[in-house]
Amino acid sequence: MKKFRKVMMITGTLTLALMACSMVSCSGNAQTQIQQTAHVAASEIAQTVNNKTSDSAAPAPVQIPTQTAAQTPVQTETQVPVQAPAQTQAAPEAPAPTQATAAETAPATAAPQAAATTAAPAPAAPAAAPLTASDMKLPQGKLKQGQSFTVGGSLSASEITEVYGGVYETDGNPVLYCDDAPHAASYDLGRKFDNTLEFDRLRPGSYVYRIYVRTGNSGNNGQLIAESYFTVEGASPAAAGTKVSASNVKFPQGNHEYGKSFTVGGILTASDITEVFGGVYRKDGMTPVLYCEDAPHASAYDLGKKFDDTLAFDTLEPGSYVYKIFARTGNNGDTTQAVIESEFHVSFLPPESIYADVWGQSAIVTALELAGSDYKAISTDKGFDPSGLKAWVVKVQKFDGSDPTVLTCYVGSGFAYMAEQSVRN
Repeated sequence: MKKFRKVMMITGTLTLALMACSMVSCSGNAQTQIQQTAHVAASEIAQTVNNKTSDSAAPAPVQIPTQTAAQTPVQTETQVPVQAPAQTQAAPEAPAPTQATAAETAPATAAPQAAATTAAPAPAAPAAAPLTASDMKLPQGKLKQGQSFTVGGSLSASEITEVYGGVYETDGNPVLYCDDAPHAASYDLGRKFDNTLEFDRLRPGSYVYRIYVRTGNSGNNGQLIAESYFTVEGASPAAAGTKVSASNVKFPQGNHEYGKSFTVGGILTASDITEVFGGVYRKDGMTPVLYCEDAPHASAYDLGKKFDDTLAFDTLEPGSYVYKIFARTGNNGDTTQAVIESEFHVSFLPPESIYADVWGQSAIVTALELAGSDYKAISTDKGFDPSGLKAWVVKVQKFDGSDPTVLTCYVGSGFAYMAEQSVRN
């Protein structure tokens, strides 16, 4: 064992000597002598190993010095310098921090790009077109009672969802009203609004014309697009030679039986009748129910023609009405006169079976029409009116009890009226 260690030490020393000789360029004789000595040492190692471990199959320790010794000086000189740059080859690992630094730098470079992408605004939507109005026709100054007026104007926006308004009293109460929901980019006021707003129905007084518009962006708040104050004056007294006279006039009055027709008539005369208009209005005298108009431009006009053919009294529902006929005269139609005005009532009771219970309900409706919407029926009885005609006797009183007065209404075939007042005990 001691001999084996000695040989190994000698071999290692010779190997190092050979490597050192290669590095310092020893002469060929010196290198040869070192190689021979190494060969002898290798042989002794092999002999020692064979004696000690004949069963071992690992000859690797023997072959290693043999192969080292077998290398030519040229090969040794080539291999040794290769090991020297090993440190030089390891140097490329040093730039790793540089690469890491580059990697750290890369996100910094990419970050502005990402930020730029994030900050880039989306393409702007087209701006909504503003609401505009053009060619507006508004009532201004003074109008005469019974005078018509043509409203108009063009509205435009991205989307007009609703148009509403009309003529209001100065305190804001609507008198003539119209609304429409076009859902379009433009709207013509000269159509529905002009056809609906009947200025000739306005009574003398002060008014304001207002038009509101809602667009897709305005939500529930309508935008005021037109406003104009005006007044309606009473009909002017007829000038000499222009006064309209009426003769042989036939008009409804008192009570009219439900479902029956009526023949109107009369001859109007003046120096120049330019227009005749009117018909049947509700109790307020402003809301037309049956309407007719004509432009004769003549000195005489017969109501028994076009007006009688147009006004269908048999279509009227039970209730209270006013029959009114107006005439305009003069070259400009600037003088308007109320020629005929008469109140009447349509009764729902037929002559036969007047006491049938179903007509009792109709009598209540008729009585409330006469009394007003703030009244209620407190009793209904079958009886007679003061003249002895069969009638339903309906007593009514105010809802809130603020007035204890009881009104008595007689409703019969072709008549209905309030006859007496009494105070309830």
